[in-house]
Amino acid sequence: MDILLAITVVIVLVSIFHLLKKSYQHAKSKGLLGNKVIVTEEFYNAAEEVVDAVLRSKSKEECDMRLLDAATRIRTEIKKRQNTSKFNAKNFASYVNSNQ
Repeated sequence: MDILLAITVVIVLVSIFHLLKKSYQHAKSKGLLGNKVIVTEEFYNAAEEVVDAVLRSKSKEECDMRLLDAATRIRTEIKKRQNTSKFNAKNFASYVNSNQ
């Protein structure tokens, strides 16, 4: 079970950092960042939340529930910040959602 959990954590981390890299490159190319790196900070926090959900789980069912909860909170946070963020979060969120 520990090996399966470790493999799951590695896969989740690789996927998240790949998404971070693609998202940052896209946002930078579209001029959504300006001189500040806001996007990566938000997604690093999201990555931490997902990893915590996986590491604290004691069973597959609990892991699935924690991941679903983390994903829901992350999506809610993105939607909440769409109108208040310094970059065009609506276009960025659409890009992220279209690549899932």
